[in-house]
Amino acid sequence: MEITLVYWELLAVRLGFIIAFEHVVFFFLQAIDWMVPNVSESLELKMKRERYLAKQGRQSGGPVGESACPGLQPSVHLFLAMLAVSVFLCHSACRKCALVHVS
Repeated sequence: MEITLVYWELLAVRLGFIIAFEHVVFFFLQAIDWMVPNVSESLELKMKRERYLAKQGRQSGGPVGESACPGLQPSVHLFLAMLAVSVFLCHSACRKCALVHVS
């Protein structure tokens, strides 16, 4: 089989079509990405409200850790349970504590 000039021209045209088609698809996808928002309007409104409430909580001068939303305050029972577990783990892992309790 002998490769002629027509073969190379046809190959160049095919390659050019593939590159042009790829660029058209890339441009189309970029246009869709630009038109469709990443965050919905309702979620953006909720995020703005959360930022506003957090800002109001910081400006109110309340104690550190106090939330602007009372429903988001940490549970006292959960805090006490975590404290009890940490004390238990400290006493069971620490040799000094074990020596103090044994003697």
